[in-house]
Amino acid sequence: VLHDLGAEVLCPDAGSLYAWARFAQWPDALALAQVAAAAGLTLAPGAIFNVAGQASPWLRFNVGAVAGNGAFAGTMARLLGVAPPRPAA
Repeated sequence: VLHDLGAEVLCPDAGSLYAWARFAQWPDALALAQVAAAAGLTLAPGAIFNVAGQASPWLRFNVGAVAGNGAFAGTMARLLGVAPPRPAA
């Protein structure tokens, strides 16, 4: 889903419960998280995992929560201004 939304995913297919991804059009993930929150979607921007709280383009996603989640994909597509991914057949 993240790739389909245009994200750069760090270590894709690592078999982890979490994936780190960033979207080129949002260099500050905290700003994206704030816009997403207003749309009812909670995101985890990288800055909250940084002791210094420095701005970061990276977000941490729970793989199980986003995989196959049409509501997540649709909301993110709208926020990112991209076409929603097609559901898996």
